[in-house]
Amino acid sequence: REYGKDLEDCKTIMYWMDLKIPEHRFLFNPIDKLIIQYDYLIFDNFGIGFTYANDKKLEQHFGSSDAYKYSATFLNGSFVKNVIPQVNLGVSIGLLISGESTIEASGDYRNYDGEKSQKRKLSSSSNHITIFGGYQVKSIEYIIGLQTVSYKISDNEYKFCQSFGSNVCSGGGKFKDWNILSPIFGIGYLF
Repeated sequence: REYGKDLEDCKTIMYWMDLKIPEHRFLFNPIDKLIIQYDYLIFDNFGIGFTYANDKKLEQHFGSSDAYKYSATFLNGSFVKNVIPQVNLGVSIGLLISGESTIEASGDYRNYDGEKSQKRKLSSSSNHITIFGGYQVKSIEYIIGLQTVSYKISDNEYKFCQSFGSNVCSGGGKFKDWNILSPIFGIGYLF
């Protein structure tokens, strides 16, 4: 009875300490593209963060190669669960904040809308889903996973032009939506 109030205060403090244990995760893809994802886990299993993705996709047209380059920033929500001691599994979903696509035609006589390089805004429906697992050693977590990024162009119609002394353009073309799957690696700092 003497320590009643003190025990209640201690219980409240411990509750908030348990609830707000920060976990920082940094995920990346070092191969032919750039994916950087940062998550700050708070409120037990839930976290927030952001992802920056930079991708390139090639497509062949009439013997020429077109390069679709994407750069996008996403706002993430994540859920991470400790399934067995030292092993964490998580999923992160990102919604587009901003992004653009650059389309470059390699042929000398081919271009879009009369330009050699054409930029287009990405649609707000572009997103990413990341699934990952981590093995924790003390306060360091080693992470592997997969990330799929869905790129959708906001204004996806274009004119296709060929130049043989004069510019001849025809309309009705549409750029494709791309879903790009990539392995990711990462490290986390849990304290």
